[in-house]
Amino acid sequence: MDLAASSLIRRTLAGLLVLGTVVAPANGDLKIEPSENWSGVFGDSKRTFHYVVKADKPFEGLAGWRFSINPRTVSRGEMAVTAGPGKPANVAIPLEIPPVKEGVIVEATLEVTVAGQGVEAEHAKPIWIFPRDPFVDRSRWLKDLKVTLFDPEGKTADLFEKAKIPFKFTRNTASLDDLSEGLVVIGEGTSFADHRGLAETLIDVAASGLPVLCLAPKDGRLPMPGAKSPQQPPPRRVSLRRQDVIRELDKRIDSVAWPPDGRLIASRFAMAADRDWVVAEVVSSGEGWPWIEAQYSQKGGRLLLCGFNIVRQWDAGPAPRFLLARLFERLTNEKPLSLRPKED
Repeated sequence: MDLAASSLIRRTLAGLLVLGTVVAPANGDLKIEPSENWSGVFGDSKRTFHYVVKADKPFEGLAGWRFSINPRTVSRGEMAVTAGPGKPANVAIPLEIPPVKEGVIVEATLEVTVAGQGVEAEHAKPIWIFPRDPFVDRSRWLKDLKVTLFDPEGKTADLFEKAKIPFKFTRNTASLDDLSEGLVVIGEGTSFADHRGLAETLIDVAASGLPVLCLAPKDGRLPMPGAKSPQQPPPRRVSLRRQDVIRELDKRIDSVAWPPDGRLIASRFAMAADRDWVVAEVVSSGEGWPWIEAQYSQKGGRLLLCGFNIVRQWDAGPAPRFLLARLFERLTNEKPLSLRPKED
């Protein structure tokens, strides 16, 4: 490999790149594209990011990379790359993610450049490094939430115990009507079809003034909050959102894809008609909304149906953990914990 190409890579990596962009030569001969669409990682961990190099003509060169934290270089490296028409090259970049302080989210940058034979392409992306505990120093707050959990599948209960989230377990949907305080959580994978009347109960509880969080139901349908129904008071606001709502809650949390398979949506809610009612039917794929939120006039009354893969993907990356924390904050009108964007 010629020394001029290697020198070019080192000079390029020393400069600043535009985050999230792909810069190709004017003749379009060379492109580099990331294989993963997520950027969140745990501190004190190992993570490999993959890239694909595409060339319109036979190409030999070097792929160089630099992993840095404001602006200190944490690690760097390079490898030979050979690509051509119909023969893309795969570049794997293993990273040793440094530990971060509890309660601190750190922004890093991964810069990758491919160069040789008079052409080059480069890509840079932010890497957000998270601690593992999204509730550090918040045990009192979690206790004060007074969570009541209905979880026939048991997986959410196991997770809450693991995450040290205090809760009161109930197997009786009728008991939810008797609650006068606290946060009601319906465990991930609960079936509205198997537990008839649960959906209407959740709407009634939210309308009475309590916050209700339903995590990715398995199947069934529920009356759309605000639909024509004499038994249920209308909410003052209903919103249907896609995964862009995650970025609104916290721009550091991945909102496009989650590791390991890229899938962040477990269930969606598709609008359908049931006689004179509009209902939200739970679907696992296709069109639909992963987020329905109804706010009622009573102080604190809110129903949030969240179809994201929080429980199943809990250990795969930081996004599910910190999203759950943001959901608790949103439902209880708690201001988000002030997390510094970078270490001092």
